[in-house]
Amino acid sequence: MPQIVEDVKIAWHNFDRALDIKDYRISFLMDELTEAEEQHQRTTKANAEIIDRFLISYKERIQNKERSYRRTLDEILIQTDIGVGKIYYQQNEVLLQSITHGVHKQLEEFSNNIKSIALSKIDAFVEDSKDIRRISVTQLENQLQKSWENLRRILSDYQNETKDRRKSYETLKNKDEKDQQVIAQQLLYTTSLFEDIQKFQDKTTTYDSMAKKKISEILTEYDFFQKASSIFKNRLLSEQTKDKNQLKILSIKCNKMIKHLEFLVIKGKRLLTLIQICRKYEIQNEKIIPLVNHTESSQMLSYQIVALSDCNVSRQIIDFQDMTNFWRQFSIVQMTTMQLRSKRDKLKAEARHLRERISFYIMQKE
Repeated sequence: MPQIVEDVKIAWHNFDRALDIKDYRISFLMDELTEAEEQHQRTTKANAEIIDRFLISYKERIQNKERSYRRTLDEILIQTDIGVGKIYYQQNEVLLQSITHGVHKQLEEFSNNIKSIALSKIDAFVEDSKDIRRISVTQLENQLQKSWENLRRILSDYQNETKDRRKSYETLKNKDEKDQQVIAQQLLYTTSLFEDIQKFQDKTTTYDSMAKKKISEILTEYDFFQKASSIFKNRLLSEQTKDKNQLKILSIKCNKMIKHLEFLVIKGKRLLTLIQICRKYEIQNEKIIPLVNHTESSQMLSYQIVALSDCNVSRQIIDFQDMTNFWRQFSIVQMTTMQLRSKRDKLKAEARHLRERISFYIMQKE
């Protein structure tokens, strides 16, 4: 029994191994089959692409052949049409030549008949015209003689009638010659006057041009001085307003100082009164500061105030002059700064323009 069990186990184990091998082979075959199918699909796709390419190339070749065939067919048809046209033209030309030959013969016969008829009529007309010419010549000679006699009679009558007129014409001719001489003298006088007028006109034009130049120069000077005066006036007004404001400030300060000094004078008077009161109660040993009269001290203080006021006025005048000089220098500096700023702006604009041109040149080269 144990041997059978071992055999069964071995057999079962072999069977499992055989099944595993079979499964492995089946899976391997399935993989190979899928690879074969994929390869088959690839080959079919490649063959289909090759067939499509062949079809496209074949279609293109067929189309090219068809186009060349149509071209050759069209050329052959055109050549055949030209040949048929030439044949028809030759046939028509032969027919026309035969028709023209027949018509030419008929015309020659008709012209010969007409010539013979015309010659016979011309001969008859010539004989008739000779007789008519003789009769007309005689009639014209008679008419010429009559007209010549009429002309002679008319001329003689005209000469007899125009004798007085010719005499009056000669007198008028003499008067006309005299009038022409007078007119020639007047023309010479008028030409001299015209030349003088032209000279006077030239002088007047020169004087007008000189006067206009002087007037324009005077107007430019007037405009310049007017502008300068307006600028100076505006500057003076501005400086005057500034000076007025400064004088107001100085007067306010001066009034404050005077009030302060008056207040100090009042304080000093009070102090002097207090000192006098204190002196009364001082001992002989304590009397060190001598007593000053109140009136004298007040006069001295008034003199000092007047001196201080004069000093303040002189200082104000000096300050005013210094301020005017300062504002003049300030205006000059402001003008120079404005000019320098305008030059700086011009240089900046030129530099910007040069940068733009350089960038444009670089872009063109690139």
